[in-house]
Amino acid sequence: LGNRVEVPATQGGDKNAVLLGRSAPTADPLQMDLNAEPLISFVIPAWNAATTLDQTLETVSKQSLGEWEIVIVDDGSSDETPTIARRWAAGDSRIRLLTQQNRGYTAARNAGLNSCHGRWICFIDADDLIANTYIEETAARFDTTRDVDIVVCAWKYLFSDGSCSSANIFADGYVSQPLVSVLDKPIIFGSAVIRSAVAKRVQFDDTLAHSGDFWYWCRLAQAGVRIVGISQCLFSYRQLPGSLSPRDPLQCLKQDLDVWTHVAQT
Repeated sequence: LGNRVEVPATQGGDKNAVLLGRSAPTADPLQMDLNAEPLISFVIPAWNAATTLDQTLETVSKQSLGEWEIVIVDDGSSDETPTIARRWAAGDSRIRLLTQQNRGYTAARNAGLNSCHGRWICFIDADDLIANTYIEETAARFDTTRDVDIVVCAWKYLFSDGSCSSANIFADGYVSQPLVSVLDKPIIFGSAVIRSAVAKRVQFDDTLAHSGDFWYWCRLAQAGVRIVGISQCLFSYRQLPGSLSPRDPLQCLKQDLDVWTHVAQT
């Protein structure tokens, strides 16, 4: 079955908010122009993310710039994930929900990507967190380096016990050899904002069970994208037990080698 777009019947309150023990978010009308192209589209694939989705959406909704949209793609969740997403969509017209049968995060990202309207695209997971100046800082860099395709910020790991790693710094300035950079210092998707036309040039390969991110970055790098880094740490990547991102180095290496073989054959 194809993706289903869910449009809220009202932009007012949501009766489910009372059941879930909190008020539905309210958009600031001064920051909204329904006819305007958003600066940035956040694509959020979500599968059984009821425990973390609220917090992720909260960090996007508190951005210092309000010219954004969120496309949540529910990937066949069996928990309250779609209920939470509908509540947010009912409270803010910049948020949309797509639903599909469980097909994996790469298929969900493709579905969200193909329905975005933003000038730039950012893929974040349903448990990631961003700083409230995320859009402001990345937009400023796009404005000052107009020939750039991708802006990448520094990021850190956030662990289940509440601790976090030191920031993974991406140095200020242009990346001269994108493919070498991708291989030497993997880019976490939530730390990257991609020009829409560039992001839509490459689709995720939904036949890959793992390392779909690495495959996508290799394809972008092969296409000759222009990347610029900013040293501010604006993104937190949550590592939870059972995460799709394996932490066993040997397993990571095997998956990346599989992707290299896959890229070489396509």
